[in-house]
Amino acid sequence: MSENASYGLTTWDESINIPSQNKNSGKRIPFIKMKEGDNIVRIITEPYACYKVKVVGSNSPKFGSRIKIAYPNVSEEKDPALKHGLRKIRRYYVGLIYKGTEDSPEEKLGLLEMGQGGLFKQLRTFKQNKKYPDSLRDFDINIVRDSNAGGSGYYTALPEPPFPNPLSESELALEAEHKEQLHNLLKLLSTPNTPEKVQELLDEVGWVPDVSEDSSSDSSSESSDMSTDDEDMYEFTPPAE
Repeated sequence: MSENASYGLTTWDESINIPSQNKNSGKRIPFIKMKEGDNIVRIITEPYACYKVKVVGSNSPKFGSRIKIAYPNVSEEKDPALKHGLRKIRRYYVGLIYKGTEDSPEEKLGLLEMGQGGLFKQLRTFKQNKKYPDSLRDFDINIVRDSNAGGSGYYTALPEPPFPNPLSESELALEAEHKEQLHNLLKLLSTPNTPEKVQELLDEVGWVPDVSEDSSSDSSSESSDMSTDDEDMYEFTPPAE
């Protein structure tokens, strides 16, 4: 199994290779849609990783559909998407506290999905830079959304001083209230689908294998997922499970 052929909890230091809600709580933890301009957040979990494929079928939305696959719980030859030549892409989920902006402060718990080439790469740089605290949970990050920028420039992450900046009492209370639910949800989101579920999702989006794709594509290599890292969030829809 390759170094990144794993899923679930991972670390900010992993190498980047380029070519149902918990019933214990009635409050749903939403995916956060970043607003235009500044978005102050606090990352409060380590990243959770999984593999997906991006497909365009007759029922897909404008930017296609990302579907979580069965690999690495099954071999590539037994995965309904990879066996037809679709390339796997590495995706990450984190839990965060969304704080809004200085002019319009908020405080809500949420989830964020990222690819390798955009936000994850920027956040990983902060984690490895000795001028910042060891943990991303120890300082705020401003995620700037620019709709006029394309691809990986759509979001820019900027560290917000002071360093360190401990979580407030209300933020700690919010995290504690939903900690178990949040981590259970992150585990669920990053756990591979069964082959049957993958096939069901492919059928739902109306994807039909391209015979020429089967013989000419190499699914064993990972798609870089760089130029369109987060652009499917333009129209923001929760990811297909």
